[in-house]
Amino acid sequence: MVDILQNSENQQEILIAEYKSQLMRMSELVLSDRLPDYPIDALFIHARSGSDEGGIIELAAELLLSGKVKNIVVTGSDGQGMGSSPLADYQRGLDKSTAWAGKADWAKKLDEKGVDVGEFVYFSTPAFHTSGENDVYTDIAKELGWHGAATLTHPHQLLRACMGQLKSIQKLETVDPSYKLDVYNVYPKETAWEEIVAGSQGKDPKPRRVHASDEYLRIVKYTGQGSLATFDDLIKYWKNRGGVNLEDIMKNRSRISSQPEHIKNVEVINKAIDSLGPEVYDPLFTTK
Repeated sequence: MVDILQNSENQQEILIAEYKSQLMRMSELVLSDRLPDYPIDALFIHARSGSDEGGIIELAAELLLSGKVKNIVVTGSDGQGMGSSPLADYQRGLDKSTAWAGKADWAKKLDEKGVDVGEFVYFSTPAFHTSGENDVYTDIAKELGWHGAATLTHPHQLLRACMGQLKSIQKLETVDPSYKLDVYNVYPKETAWEEIVAGSQGKDPKPRRVHASDEYLRIVKYTGQGSLATFDDLIKYWKNRGGVNLEDIMKNRSRISSQPEHIKNVEVINKAIDSLGPEVYDPLFTTK
């Protein structure tokens, strides 16, 4: 009996190590993605909690004004979250406690960056979490006949957003198999990992690097629940994606591997993943 238990424990350790390795590999691949060499239809921006906007609005404006993306899509909520979600008011300087700043605030900030909001910014049906945003953004793309878009968020949030976006595309393909949407992934060049920011739904202010572990636990949990595309799904999608495919991603990874910003992002993310313990295989995370 002791031998059986020991073998079971050893097998679990092997599975955990393999899964962590997969998480690290997929995270670096998504960080190595890039936009194609032609303008794409839209930039999908996920609402950020509290002061966690760092560089997002600036990059969105830069991509639009440079002609790399033709439109920007933001959730149309006024800051509401899934429930009562107080923010650290000292971070935002606002009296109102909400899950994020809301569409009016972001419209103002994009306008200040030179974006013609009325012409180029679409506010979706209000969505209150990443999965909802992915669904409504995909619906807008289908409705408007868009076939190229990019997801914009922070480095540690990009893999989950990417897997969720593909899941939304897969759901739409069951209704209309002829529709094809190529989605790429972008993030701010520099990330302030030590900055104190709020997390999901505007809660739990702490350094951004500490939120990274929470993000990877969500990937395990939501994949187990079937609400994210699998790693295999994502690899297949990248292989067949137009403009920038998996081979291009691999080439870009080699190109940026020595850049200080990329090295730091990978270091922080790998430490976050490595901090995950046996709980990643808890039935809560793996039972569908």
